[in-house]
Parts: sequence; C-alpha cells; structure tokens
Amino acid sequence: MKTGSERQAWLDYVRFFSIFLVIVFHTPPRLELFDDAVILNLRVPVFFCISGFLYSFDRWPRFTTYLRHRAKQIIVPYCTFFVIFYALWLAVGRRMVGAEEEAISVWQPVVEFVCGNPQTVVAPFWYIACLFTMQLLYWCIERTVPRRYVFATCVGIAAATYLIPYEIPEVLAVGQFWNLGNALLFLPFYALGNSFKPWLTRLKFGTPRAAALLVMLAVASIAIMVEATPLRALDPQLYSLVRIAAGMMVIPCYFCVAKWIAARYGHRHVIEFVVVSGTVYLGLQNYFIGIAKMLLNRLAYDGVLDDHIWLKYAIAIMVMIAIYPFAWAIDRYAPWLIGKKRKLMTGCGSLHCTAFFDPVTGELKEAYLNKGSTGGCNNFMVGLSRMISLAARSGCGIDRIVDQLKSCGSCPSYVVRTHTQRDTSRGSCCPMAVGWALMDMYKEMQSQIRGIPEEAPEEEQPRDIRNPCPKCGAELEFQGGCNVCKSCGWTKCE
Repeated sequence: MKTGSERQAWLDYVRFFSIFLVIVFHTPPRLELFDDAVILNLRVPVFFCISGFLYSFDRWPRFTTYLRHRAKQIIVPYCTFFVIFYALWLAVGRRMVGAEEEAISVWQPVVEFVCGNPQTVVAPFWYIACLFTMQLLYWCIERTVPRRYVFATCVGIAAATYLIPYEIPEVLAVGQFWNLGNALLFLPFYALGNSFKPWLTRLKFGTPRAAALLVMLAVASIAIMVEATPLRALDPQLYSLVRIAAGMMVIPCYFCVAKWIAARYGHRHVIEFVVVSGTVYLGLQNYFIGIAKMLLNRLAYDGVLDDHIWLKYAIAIMVMIAIYPFAWAIDRYAPWLIGKKRKLMTGCGSLHCTAFFDPVTGELKEAYLNKGSTGGCNNFMVGLSRMISLAARSGCGIDRIVDQLKSCGSCPSYVVRTHTQRDTSRGSCCPMAVGWALMDMYKEMQSQIRGIPEEAPEEEQPRDIRNPCPKCGAELEFQGGCNVCKSCGWTKCE
C-alpha cells in the first residue's frame, strides 16, 4: 500500500528532520553560513510546504466550516500552550535569561500573544499564527482564482510584498499582526505543496540522471543562499525573495532523501510520535536549550560552545530526548492537543484508546491502548493495539477491523460492572469497547475532512427490534443460554 502508509511515513520523516533542524538552528553558537545557507530553508518553509501538501480543494466548501476546523486544530493549542509557557516564564524564564528579561513588563507577553507573535514567552509560536493566517488566505485565493493559476498567483503575491513600504509604522503594524507579512511572503511554499502534490508524491531518485539533477538543484540552492547572506542586513525583503527561490530548489531533493530513508527503514513509532508532538517540541526547545547552555557553562567554562562546535549538535540531540517525556505526559493526560483519544471504562478498570488518522483520507493509521491506574492486562492491550495498527497499515478497512472487535462476545467482569456500577463504556468486553471508540473517532475525522458538522450524525434506517434491550433498546442476542446486548453489555441468563 504505497499510497497510504508509506506516503505518510516519508512525510513524517520530513517533519521529524525539520523539527530537529529547528532545534539545531536555535542552539548556540550561531554558524552564519551553515545556519543561513543550509538549515534555513529546510525547517520553516518545509513545514509550510507539507501543510499545503495535506490541504484539499474539495474538503472545505464553506469558509465558516474551514475556519472552525482550523481554529480547533491551531488556535486551541496556541492558547493552551501559551498559558503554560507564560506561567513557566513568570516562574523560571525571566530569571534564567537575566536582568534584561526581568525588566520586561508582565503584560508584554499577553499583548504579543493577542497580536499572534509571542516572542518573549515562546518565540517559535510565530509559525503557528503565521500558518493560521496563511491557510485562511490560501482558502480565499483558491476559491477566487482558477486552480491552474493558484501557484502563479501566490508567487506574484510574494513578489509584491517587496513593494510594501514597511518603513511606515502603520504598515509595519498591520504586517506584524498575526504575521500577515510573513504569511504573504511564504505563501508560495504552501502553494508548492498543494499545487504540485501529484508530482511531489511521485518524485524520487528513480534514475541516476534524476538524482544528479536534484543534487545539482540542492547545491545551487546552497550557493545562492551563501551569496545572498549579506542581503539579510542590507535588504531584508530582497533577501526573503531570494530565499524563496532557493527554497523551491532544495525542497524536492529534501523530500527525495526522506522517501529514500522511509523506504529503507519503514514506519517508526518514535518518528510519528515526535511529529504529532511537534507543538510541544517547538514550545519547550528554548527552555531546554537554555538549561543545557547554563549547565555546560557551569561545568566547563563560558564560551565552551564557541570552542567546540560539535556540542551544538550534541545539545540538539539531548534536547530532543529530554522533551520526549513531557510530550508523553501530554499525550497521556492532555491528548486532545495532539491526537484523538477516548477514556473507556471496562470491567477491569479504565482504558485509554488513542487513534491517529491520515489527515488526507481520514483512514485509521495507528491505535494505542493503555490501561489506567486500575486493572486490566497491559500486555494484552499492547498486543491488541499492535494487531489493530498492523491491520490498518496493511490496507484493512476500519469497518472490517471494528466488525471483528465487536464480535468478541461478552466478558463476565464487564457484565458484572455493567449491572453493579453502570459506568462501563458501550459494549460487553474490552475489544468491543475499543471497536466502538475507534468507529466514533473515525466518524469524527471523516466529518472534519468533509466539512460536515459533527453534531449532525448520519441517519440510520429504522428497523423492527423484536427483542429489545431494557437498558439501551438495541437488539438482544441469545448466547450460551443468556440474552446479551452487544451495545451496552446488559445480559440476563435464564
């Protein structure tokens, strides 16, 4: 199944390496030529390109629906993480940086947050605000311009930003509000991922000639960025336009490398988890980099990073590893920020079901099951989740997976808890409860993709129920001398 799991695997590798390069870029010391010529176009522009790659013309016919969806996925994490990092800044961050940071008003980060550019508290989050603005702009463009001209229109808009007089304070203020200026400037990367999606999907090191051409484009991109580095201070707008051209040249080669790695090493849970938790990594990186720098200066001497450049990459790797437990904690206790999760109550106790879906097709990709603080066999849950994930990646539809889970019969402990405490999840055993949860999350995902309001469920055809369940009204089945309801778990034995 090359169009499903493998395609998503290489996308995950692209985003994983870009997250790592973001951390490398922010880790001192600053290597002007290397950071600006090599890393710069392989981090943020790549994220914009991937976001455009995952966007679908036909998915969002109404602006209000699209706005609500993007606000749920971007604004909610943006606000939540800002509150966390703002409290962290008040408690620790101000004292970590020094006197200049302590002199900043406590209200300045709030103003920056409202304007969509929280540089003081969590500087990398400018990207989130910029992405939100860019996506709304792109929706308007692709609805008003013929599709074959969308990319050219976005390139023209980016080029036109060079003519905007940013030296005027009023114009500068408008451009900085929710990073409107950066959204206009980097719009071509988003359009590249969307307009050339079929070409980017097929692109690979297929022949020596194709590989040589892509490598030449990458080398030319680096050379252009090296020569354009002085423009960063002399003419920032012209430098940004040159950067766009260089980025367009290097991104296809970057994608091909990721495809080669994905084909060689396949899908990795760690890679996907880091990608899904990208917001956590972007938000916490500066704090962990600051801690690592402070500890290193105390253990060695001030300026050790300048004398040993290799420490830059060692710190970046350690930061990636150090943030992982925090991302795991958010995945466990605040999963609504990074994925879809259900807390189920079974006969043995609580059960956490986390599911990840393909953002393009909405198909099930992975499922993770973890028992809560009470009961249940964790090894059984791990084995069940692995089999569900394997079936999903092998092309087995969610209907067939859920159908098998719902046919597992009833569990005595599940039935007892259903009658005594009446707090169990839908079903009559753990696999059945997981099946119902997966189907509910799948329907939510499909509703988001198609732009259908979640509060409008599909109408079911009425049917004649001869033996209704006294608890939920569903059809009872006779098994082993007992009437069993597969919907709620109610049972009565004769």
